[in-house]
Amino acid sequence: MLQVKAERLHRVATALFEAAGTPSDITKDVVDILIASNLAGHDSHGVQLIPSYMRFVKEGRVRPDARPTVLEETASTALVSGHWGWGQLTAAFGADVAIRKARETRVSVVAMVECNHIGRQGEYVERASAAGLAMIATLGSGSPEGGNTAPFGGRRGALGTNPWSMGIPGGRQQPNVLLDFATTVVAGNKVAVARAKGEMLPAGAIQDKDGNPTVDPAALREGGTMLPFGAHKGYALAVCAELFGNVVAPAYRFPGPGRFGGTLFITLDPAMFAPPAEYRAEVDRVLGRVKSVPPAPGFQEVLLPGEPEARARKLRGEQGVPLPEATWEALKNSGGELGVDVEAL
Repeated sequence: MLQVKAERLHRVATALFEAAGTPSDITKDVVDILIASNLAGHDSHGVQLIPSYMRFVKEGRVRPDARPTVLEETASTALVSGHWGWGQLTAAFGADVAIRKARETRVSVVAMVECNHIGRQGEYVERASAAGLAMIATLGSGSPEGGNTAPFGGRRGALGTNPWSMGIPGGRQQPNVLLDFATTVVAGNKVAVARAKGEMLPAGAIQDKDGNPTVDPAALREGGTMLPFGAHKGYALAVCAELFGNVVAPAYRFPGPGRFGGTLFITLDPAMFAPPAEYRAEVDRVLGRVKSVPPAPGFQEVLLPGEPEARARKLRGEQGVPLPEATWEALKNSGGELGVDVEAL
């Protein structure tokens, strides 16, 4: 395992994206989001994605110079197209639109289509929290025919990992409260991280092509399927994500060369029914009550949602990002194809 400073990762990623035809301003936005995921402890949505992203450009699935636009809007809603550019850019643009409209109308709903992979969904709800707003975000992943996640009780894939994220401004106890998870036992990209590290998956995360349980991440590439967390509960959440993320956000209306899937942001003023100071005081009371619970055996303390990410940012900002050697080699290989000497950066 390597330890790579965020500044170096930024240089490497910037060189690769620009060599693939991405304008410098778009490159900065996308790279910032990718490395923010690494710093937050979510390596599955960080720089390990770059080699596959570079391949998508070569295959015509991503248009690296495309910029998002608003297709239609009302005072409180908007439909945004990424025009098959980088998903991170589209989602950040959509979040900015959602934040602006929620400030004006207290509630906004923004859908994004033609947007490719958006990275860590929690990035965008944290943006809303930092702006003093709450956000609920979801997306449907996979393809029009389904994905590689089996429904509860099934042996064939029919859904994507279909994540949900929620963020709400906190108070003195914690600035932002964050919920961000896939509806599968582990996120799809975490399977790739485990494979790169040579590690096994937790029991109950995937099954092989015959429907038998396995902990080998390689089985997913060999026709296996992922499993929903919480049995029927995670499965139901995945179905709802598909309906909100691919139907309400009408991905089905916009077929094209890129990754299938829409994204939906519901953003609101969390203090719309109470004075802001009263809201913050009540949030502090709730979070303080939870945080004060004595730890159970085997635990050192009770953590609030979003606290692990805040701690990871501090630690990794000081010590660097742990990176599997296989991921570094993949970055170097991408550089070789694009004429970029990664080792020299």
